[in-house]
Amino acid sequence: MAVKKRAEEQAGVSELLGNSTPAARIRELIEEDRVAQARALLTEALEVNPQDTELHSLHEVLKLPRARPRQITDSDRTQEFEWIRANRDAYRGRWIAIQGGELVADAASFAELQSRIKDLKSVPLVHRID
Repeated sequence: MAVKKRAEEQAGVSELLGNSTPAARIRELIEEDRVAQARALLTEALEVNPQDTELHSLHEVLKLPRARPRQITDSDRTQEFEWIRANRDAYRGRWIAIQGGELVADAASFAELQSRIKDLKSVPLVHRID
């Protein structure tokens, strides 16, 4: 099986097609986790038939993901974690909301804590202390 797979990979892209339609063979390659060969066959098939909507759909599925830079940065929660270390024993089994190293609210349930902090302008660190 591995020898056949290697021989098929070394063969030209057009030979990957066999008796199948390009779209059907591309789907087979995807199911076999042979995405690189599926992409190569798709590129060749689109050159031959650029109007094929099924091939364009497969192109959307197989295109490489794009990473987009974000300007959002995470908050420094050092003060909040220091507060938890210093005060965790007094709040075991409770939900807490901490902001800037100060306790904003605590409650027995998450729903109760949410109702207490819903009107805050900034987002506190919410944590359940076990």
